[in-house]
This record gives sequence, structure tokens and C-alpha cells, in this order.
Amino acid sequence: MAVIAMEHAVKLDYPKALLNYGNWLEHGKCVEKDYDLAFKYIEQSAQNGRPIAVAKLGWMYENGLGVKKSYKTAAQLYKKAADGGNPMAMNNLGYFYQHGLGVPRNLEKAKNFYLKAVSLGNKLAAENLATLL
Repeated sequence: MAVIAMEHAVKLDYPKALLNYGNWLEHGKCVEKDYDLAFKYIEQSAQNGRPIAVAKLGWMYENGLGVKKSYKTAAQLYKKAADGGNPMAMNNLGYFYQHGLGVPRNLEKAKNFYLKAVSLGNKLAAENLATLL
């Protein structure tokens, strides 16, 4: 029943449903695992500008799920999501700057992104920040 309701919401192009269904497909929750299809739905959700969907799309590029792996594209998407206020994207972008993934290595930028994420309650960013200090 949940799958039918979700598929109906997806057909209506609800951004949150697109993201959730993409997550289901990524993890094989209630549906068969399909990274390519997951990417498609998450990308549709991200096109609506939802920072969480943009961050998730960045994660898919970072890990090469349903798309060719690209740290550069992932960094661009994390930046867009971070600008939209997503703390996980801020943390991930900080990590990218710390390690020079898709962006030039810049510890000051890494620190600033970690601090922004920490101020929004992201615990992983606090752990990552500690590795810089």
C-alpha cells in the first residue's frame, strides 16, 4: 500500500516524494534496489531546489551511485546545498576542502564549513573539525 501511495505522489511530481522514493530505490526499501532509477528521482527532486535533495545528489556523485563518480560535481552540489542551509552538505564540503576532493585543498575553508555545520547541530562536523585542530 505504501509503495502505491508513494508511486502516486511521484507521478504528481511532489519533490519530497521524489526524494523519498529515490532513497527507497537506493536502499532497496519496499522496492528493488536500483541506483540508476534512484538517481533519476533524486535529481528530479533536486531540480526543485530542495537543499536536502541537492545534497543527496552530491552524495550520489561522490559515491558513483547511478552516475559516474565525480568529486568536482559533488563539491558543486554540496556548495549549492550548503548555501541553501543544509548542514550535512556543509560538513561534506568541509571534508572535501580538508582533503582536496574536487576542490583545491583549503583548511581555512574546511574549518569554516565545519563551524557552520556545527552551529546547526551537525555532530559529524564537530568530529571532523576536531581533526583540524
